[in-house]
Amino acid sequence: MKALVTGMAGQDGSWLAEHLLAQGIEVHGVVRTGDKLDNLAAVRDHVELHPADLGKSDDVDVLIGSLRPDRCFHLAAQSTSHNADAGFTLASNTLTTVHLLEAVARHSPSTRFFLAGSAEQLAGGSQTPQSEDSAELPRSIYGLSKAMASAAVRFYRRQHGVFGVVGLLYNHESTRRDPAFLSRKIARAVARIAAGLDDHVDCGDLAAVRDWGHAPEYVVAMARMLELAQPIDLVLATGIGRTVQELVDAAFAATGLRSHDHVRVDPNLVRPPEPVAVVGDPRRAAELLGWRATKPFAEMIAEMVQAECALLRAAESG
Repeated sequence: MKALVTGMAGQDGSWLAEHLLAQGIEVHGVVRTGDKLDNLAAVRDHVELHPADLGKSDDVDVLIGSLRPDRCFHLAAQSTSHNADAGFTLASNTLTTVHLLEAVARHSPSTRFFLAGSAEQLAGGSQTPQSEDSAELPRSIYGLSKAMASAAVRFYRRQHGVFGVVGLLYNHESTRRDPAFLSRKIARAVARIAAGLDDHVDCGDLAAVRDWGHAPEYVVAMARMLELAQPIDLVLATGIGRTVQELVDAAFAATGLRSHDHVRVDPNLVRPPEPVAVVGDPRRAAELLGWRATKPFAEMIAEMVQAECALLRAAESG
């Protein structure tokens, strides 16, 4: 079996590559020119990388037509920055999805296709926890782009018979998280404070609630979704909401420090309050995939902080 993973240099792509290789699957990855490949250190010699511009339909046609993968996991995306350029985000996350689906429909119709969707597609409703039946009411351009990409998956599933599914992914973290995301920012800041390099960290709304899981577990669910008898979109979440304050507390506890001694709230970082807590209902995934998020939250955050501390020590030692 052959799998193609877009965005393989990122957190999810690298963990997914390791999981697929462990299953005996041949793995190909799409990377961009200039991508750092640090996350692929464990698998670099066992995967084939393909530099490609997913925004160009001709490039995607050639890639899909030549590989004809059994599985295609579309994880590449413009990140969740609320300040990202709207046009660029929509093009990056929506048109790339359409290009891949069109190429699959035309050149490799037996390919099973997974799209990494987002909790932000469901963040604007009045229901919590959110489920597969919740209305798609995005509150950001990123959420809108993912809702549009998901609509494309359902269109090709309905009109062209593509086995396409959307994983509605809630926050999932690991030591490979991009530094732009809150969990990694906090872990890095705590490591610097513990090392005496900084005194405090600025945060936004400490009462904001998120559903945080462990990325290596979530890629297992992605792979299982493409093994189902029929395509279906699923929420992938822990089902447990935690505040930013709990995240900060867990990070400082990993170094023996107290968060209230080192945390400042910066009003410029506080976003408008959300209508409801962004928490997912994972029951359907448990029923259909036999999958549950099991990694203890405090343990996951401690691992991230310890990894940042190790990086600082390595830098100091030259």
